[in-house]
Formats: sequence, C-alpha cells, structure tokens
Amino acid sequence: MAKKTSDQSNTPHKPHSQKRGLLYIFSVAILLLIAITFLGGPVITSFIGQTAPRIVVGRYDGEPIEFASGTYFERQFRTLAQQQPESQAPNPELHRYQLLEQAFNQAVFHKAVQQVAQPSGMSVSSERIDQELAQYPAFLENGRFSAERYRSMPSAERQALRDFLRAGLVQQKYLQDTVQSTRFSENERDMLKHLGRTERRFAFAEFRFDEISDAQLEQHYADHAAEFTELHISQITVFGTEEDAASVYGQIEAQSVPFEELAQTYSDDRWAETGGERGWVPRQQLEQELDSGTVEELLGAVPGTVLGPLESAEGYLILRVNEPARDPDISDPEHRERVREHMLAVMPHELESQALDRAEQFSGAAANGFLEAAGELEVDLGATNYFPINFGDSPLFSRVRTVDGEPVADAAEREAFFETAFRLRADETSGPIELEDRYVVLHMDDERELEPGEGDILETYYPNLLQDWQWRELDRTLFAPERVESRVLEVFFRYFSTQGQ
Repeated sequence: MAKKTSDQSNTPHKPHSQKRGLLYIFSVAILLLIAITFLGGPVITSFIGQTAPRIVVGRYDGEPIEFASGTYFERQFRTLAQQQPESQAPNPELHRYQLLEQAFNQAVFHKAVQQVAQPSGMSVSSERIDQELAQYPAFLENGRFSAERYRSMPSAERQALRDFLRAGLVQQKYLQDTVQSTRFSENERDMLKHLGRTERRFAFAEFRFDEISDAQLEQHYADHAAEFTELHISQITVFGTEEDAASVYGQIEAQSVPFEELAQTYSDDRWAETGGERGWVPRQQLEQELDSGTVEELLGAVPGTVLGPLESAEGYLILRVNEPARDPDISDPEHRERVREHMLAVMPHELESQALDRAEQFSGAAANGFLEAAGELEVDLGATNYFPINFGDSPLFSRVRTVDGEPVADAAEREAFFETAFRLRADETSGPIELEDRYVVLHMDDERELEPGEGDILETYYPNLLQDWQWRELDRTLFAPERVESRVLEVFFRYFSTQGQ
C-alpha cells in the first residue's frame, strides 16, 4: 500500500503550540470591533450553510469556545469576514483558515479576560454602554443619534449588541488597568541604566552541532549505502476510481498506447507534461511514498517493469522502472548534501555530543592560551561587539552581536550565557556554553564603562520597555499552552475547506 505524500504549501499547517505576542493585536482589535457596524445575518453562508452550526473550535481552561449563532466567536468571525472579503483574497482556502484562526485567538482572549474580570467585580455601567450606543454607526443619521434607527432594531438584537459592547469595554478596561496605565519607579529605571553601562567584549570559539567532516560523511555513506540507492522511474497518477486507473494500466499491458502518451493524457501530477518522467529518485523518498514491499519490488525489477495501480493518498499510482537501481556518486555535491541531511536527521545526539567533546577539549587547552589553543586545534575564532547584560536582546541596550553585526545564535535568550560571560575575569576562558545549535567557549577580552550621556535612550523609552515586559507577562499568563486547546485546523478541514468536502 502506498503511503501518503502531499504538497500542501497553499493550505494551513497545524501549529506546534499556541502563538505568543498576540495581545498587541487584540488591544487594537477590541477598539476596532467596538467601533464597526453590528452585523445582522451571517456572512458565512457560502461556507457552511444558512445558519452557523454549533461547533466546538477549541477550549480555554477546559471551557468550550463555540462557533454558533450569537457566540462571541461567531460575531468575531463575521466581523473579520466583512473587513477582509474573500473576493479580495489571492488564496480563498488559506483566507478562510486565517479568519478562523484570528476569530479563535480573539475568542480565547475574551474568555481569558472574562475569567479574570468577573471574580474581581470588574464591570461597565449601563450609562457607559449608552454612550457607546449613542455613537454607534448603525444608529447615526447625518452624524447624530437617531432614536428611530435604534427602535427599529429588534429588542433581542439590541440586547445582543449591548452584551457585545459590554464585553469589549470590559476587555478595554482590563488592558488599561493592567498594561496601558503603567506606572514605573525612577529608582528601577536608574538601576537598569546602571546595569547597562558596564559592557564587555569577548573572543569566542563555536562548535556547531551540524559540523560534519568529509571523513565522517563518507563513512556514514559507506555504512548506509543501501539507503541512498536511486531508481529511475516514470509515474502516472490517476485521481479517479480504481477502475479508471485499471483501465489505464490495461492499455499499458496491452501495449496499445505508449506509457508517455497515457501519462500526458491521464496523469494528474507535475510529471504529466514530461510523459511521467520523474528521473532518479532516492530510496529514502520512495520509502516515504510507498510501503516497503513495493519499494523492494521496484529496486529489484528489470527495466520496463510496470507496477500498479497502487493506492495512495494522492490517487492511484502506476510506476515504470526505466533503468536498474544504482548507488549515487558520493563525490557529487548534491548527493553529499543528501547524506549530510540524513546524518543530521538520524544522529542528532551523536553530533551534539561530538560538538561538546570538541568544546571541552578546546576549553581545556585554552587554559594555556586562547589563541595558541585555536592554532593548535585548528579552531576558527570570532569576536563580539561590546554588550551589557541584555537578557532578551532589548534594543535599548547594546545587543549581543558579532563584530560583523550577526547575532550569536540565541545567546541573548540564555541566562546561563550571561551568568558565565559576566563572571569571567580578564583574559579568562569559559567552559562550553550550550546555545540553540552549538556550544561556545568565551574568552574575556575587555570591559568598559559607558561615558555619561551614552546609552541614555533608556531615559526616554523606559516606560515603553516596562509596558512591553508587562505585555509579555500577560501574554505568558493568559496564553500558556496548557490552557489553550485549538481545534481550528480540524474545524477548517471539516466545514470550510473545499478539500475536506
């Protein structure tokens, strides 16, 4: 049985975890959504029918977030659909998914704020809601509130509108109280200015997890040569029924029509125009597409052998072997890169351990001289600019960069990096420091104090910096992955995607 293969570059992929940094978007969206005209009937009838069914699109702290008429999620979705018409989207399929995801994120934020606001007694007065209604676009006539327009709206819809405005105003008030009305301490700001005035510069050696020598690569190829065997094949893909595919295969068996002509006529894949010619295909790729028995049969087949129809997620496949299987030329750069990628995929821990061993060896040798150790062990060195303790890589301080302006991997996000770097004494060398994809060994090169007036950008922008920290903390608290369960992708493919229907 053939395995599933797919190229869904134009369709959404399920995220690994709930995205961060969404609250800035929400704070703007809340004000915008309050200001727009309240919509009447659903605008999604072309997607899922005349009335929105009750669909659970996810949960927040175990509480369901539903897509149903009148729910907060459904109103957000309808509002976004009006603001961002599908007719203007280059990819309608992706556009629908993005609308669902945006509506879900806003509904999650709404649910989170309600959980916080209700126990604390946070509320909005009826008079405040009346003020919003008096300025609501749907009730304005020549720029003035029209009582006639207000009364013409059904009472149930007016109440729904009041509830909608109340929720938006509570969220707005919550954000103002927690973040937007930030007060800060002058002493705290001065302390940060003091911390930012001491800057250090380092020489460093790095030992990457993806460093693979020519000898290692060639040995790995020799040990796993069978996995890199290539096969020259042609393919016909039939999206119809099994009977349709069998009819095409029958014409091949009868030799009534050339394979190439049948491919150009019936095949539903990108190789149809070339008569089904796929070229040399690595065994590894075949094993991702086909079951092991079929792959073995293809590799042992004589040229001219045709197998099929083979059922797959992409339709029914008919495959022809054009030339005997061969082992690739390891001197070919393309094949070397393929072996390298295989090593990174199957032995990441071994390569990381190798990098650590080299880093420890270098660090030990550097005790007798950093430059001497680099020369003896043939290790390339780099150098950083001057930077202070800038955990989080704030633009208000000098950032952790090489002299060429490149980030030092994810060092700015690692507490251990700064703890080690700023405990070193002059001309002292560190042990290995683990970063995202490498180990680094630091050598304390120089330290300086900023002159008065330097780095005073903090004086102006500290309130913004503090607010940013509070946004991040709020985001981390409200959108912790364990609190949010999203079923948006599943709902999209079941109810909204033409591919899922």
